[in-house]
Amino acid sequence: MWGGVVALHRLCYLLRQRGANAAIYSNPPTPDIYGNSIVSFQPDIAIYPEVVNGNPLNARHVVRWLLNTPGAVVGHDGIRGDGVYGHDDLICHYADRFAVNYPQSELLFTFDLFPQWIHNEERESRWRQGDICVVRKGRNKKKEERILDARELLLFDCQPYFFGWYARRAEHFYSYDTATWLSVQAVLCGCKSTVIPDDGVSAEQWRESHWLFKHGIGYGLDDDYGDETRDKVKPWLAECEKKSFATVDRLLERSNALP
Repeated sequence: MWGGVVALHRLCYLLRQRGANAAIYSNPPTPDIYGNSIVSFQPDIAIYPEVVNGNPLNARHVVRWLLNTPGAVVGHDGIRGDGVYGHDDLICHYADRFAVNYPQSELLFTFDLFPQWIHNEERESRWRQGDICVVRKGRNKKKEERILDARELLLFDCQPYFFGWYARRAEHFYSYDTATWLSVQAVLCGCKSTVIPDDGVSAEQWRESHWLFKHGIGYGLDDDYGDETRDKVKPWLAECEKKSFATVDRLLERSNALP
């Protein structure tokens, strides 16, 4: 399941926890891991990711959630979001770098640690062997010769259950994609975690723009920062989760104020 899909489903779950009558609209249906209802109806308020153009559900009110920079990725229908929104649309962004052209946008982010699958069990981790890697959005990068022997995980392998199984047994996780949540999950599984840098982006710049990844992850093959800050990961994520809940509460506040 892609990160954007998890973010949307998690948001629906958190909204329902707060008493909102929220449901997932999915066409074609997407498996839901939070027990959200998946229905087809005309909602009062629709929350669209940035890959959706217009208002296909004909909702009375529209919320635009920038899970990436509009136009950067395509939706399941193969169409890129045009970033053209209505004057009355509420706009939210998952990260500041996605909302450069939308000064009225407010932060809204969700994440899930999947503790039932993403954890470090000593009985498994003491037998760690080999390295694993993912390419994903880093497919245009040159392959690093020093990690060519790492097992590449494909999309199916990156489902939380399966990824947890691999990461609890591997010694090191490498990601050519500098923005995948898998880098954090690997750390939580007791695996060393390293991202392959983007051209022209320093470690400081990367950690500033990807602040959820602030601790526990090395930026480049010779960066020891991940090992040096591994013990800070869980406290930092607990702090981030509180901030996440606050952004969801703010969305409800803004939505309830709509006429």
